[in-house]
Amino acid sequence: MKTIIYTFLCSAFLLLAIPSLSLSQSDVIGKVIYAKGTVNASSSSKTLRPLKRRSRVYEKEMISTKDDSKAEVRLTDNTLVSLQPNTDYQLNEYTYDSKNPDNNKNVSTLIKGGLRTVTGLIAKKTPKHFKIKTSVAVIGVRGTDFRLLLKDKKLFVKAYSGVVAVTTKAGTITIGDGQQHKCASVASGAAPAGADAIPAK
Repeated sequence: MKTIIYTFLCSAFLLLAIPSLSLSQSDVIGKVIYAKGTVNASSSSKTLRPLKRRSRVYEKEMISTKDDSKAEVRLTDNTLVSLQPNTDYQLNEYTYDSKNPDNNKNVSTLIKGGLRTVTGLIAKKTPKHFKIKTSVAVIGVRGTDFRLLLKDKKLFVKAYSGVVAVTTKAGTITIGDGQQHKCASVASGAAPAGADAIPAK
């Protein structure tokens, strides 16, 4: 009788655990493909999770790099995000459904530092669902490779390919292929303006 009760309890525990594991798996949105130095992920619990090559990344996590540290993350839609030293980057909302592109969403925030992104299938199929927010401006794209840098209370943007829209309450500028400028800069509260280059770091 004790054996039967024990077996029943173990089975019940496993059944309860399965949905939890499944939910955890469903929150994985990408993997670290390169990490150098001190790279951490943190969530609402504020617990730091060290990241290394092949570490999983999850929706709503913030990825941080310290001095002399870098990281590259590939998301499930093949978006590639390269983080430079002293960067905080938040993965706010992410959904990738290859069968239902209208459900896709990639919304993130560059809190400090800089990054370079080669966009993936979400930006290619539903560009209006791809955004990177900063304290200065919001970035929208049309299938592109671009770099962002927050420095001295300004945002600097460079488009390597495709088109990038830099938007604030004061206006919008588009840079990149077929546009007047490849680079832009914007200060908080001001309209973005074209630029010849952006700082290296």
